[in-house]
Amino acid sequence: MAFASLRLTVVLFALSIFLVLAGTLAQIDHDIWFVVHEYFRTWVAWIDLQVFFPRELNIGGAFPFPGGWMLGAFLATNLVAAHLMRFKVTGTGRQLWFGTALIFAGMLFTYAVVQTGLGDTVRSELSAEFSNGLWHALRFALGGGTLLLGYVLALSFHSRAYRSRAASRSAWSWWLGAVCCAVLAAVTLWLFMNPDAKLDSSGLRIMWELIKGGAAGLILLAGCYLVFGKRAGIVLLHSGIALLMFSELHTGLTAEEARMQIAEGQTVSFAEDIRSAELAIIDKSDIQRDQVTVVPATLLQQAAESKEVVEAPELPFAIRVTE
Repeated sequence: MAFASLRLTVVLFALSIFLVLAGTLAQIDHDIWFVVHEYFRTWVAWIDLQVFFPRELNIGGAFPFPGGWMLGAFLATNLVAAHLMRFKVTGTGRQLWFGTALIFAGMLFTYAVVQTGLGDTVRSELSAEFSNGLWHALRFALGGGTLLLGYVLALSFHSRAYRSRAASRSAWSWWLGAVCCAVLAAVTLWLFMNPDAKLDSSGLRIMWELIKGGAAGLILLAGCYLVFGKRAGIVLLHSGIALLMFSELHTGLTAEEARMQIAEGQTVSFAEDIRSAELAIIDKSDIQRDQVTVVPATLLQQAAESKEVVEAPELPFAIRVTE
């Protein structure tokens, strides 16, 4: 099946890298939102030749290139086709059913992790008690992991003394583990000897999100192993890539971005989109709430071209655009 070809994957990744390069260079002349909409959130991008040359040369012309949505669609199709062709279900009976249930539970857990991480900063801030307990748990987990690694290395060293000379081929991995164990031991001792050295609240919040994400990943990995066997890691990795691609598509289609600019001592009750314009008429006669009537800039432009007035039933007057 052509869509499942690994060569197609490599070609699509190469095209994506080139598109990212062109979009990065285009930001010399345009803002990031122009590049996002004209290069990445579009089916076909028209890339100016000028972006690849010094601006003093004044190179004209442009050429069409697959946009972000087109490359994303082909990559998603290639990913699904590859899974259907190469990744076969190996689990049977109860193992298959239990693995499927674990995957479903992992998906629900992942959704919960994403939703809890989307809360506003105030609500999602960890309490002082929870932060303190989390920091102590992290220190003891680091110390326990260090002791466990040291125990495994000691057993490995003891067994190597009685094994054949072939065991020396893996000596480099033992020494690498010993170095890692020594570094972890030094870090653990330093953390326990310096109680004031700890992550701040923001760092602990990030660590807590990573812990929740890691737990979700372990549940999904266990389910994938029961269903797909040795290819569980690849299946899970590709599923993560698919989730990232879907997230970008959903963001591009539904997200509305705005900013709230607040000067010191000022009170602001609105957010604004600096990339679009509109005429807002505000009736403040009601002390409880404002009555706002909004006329988009596109409608004002049409009124200016047609020499017509803009009327709205909420307004006691008509709007005529003179310029």
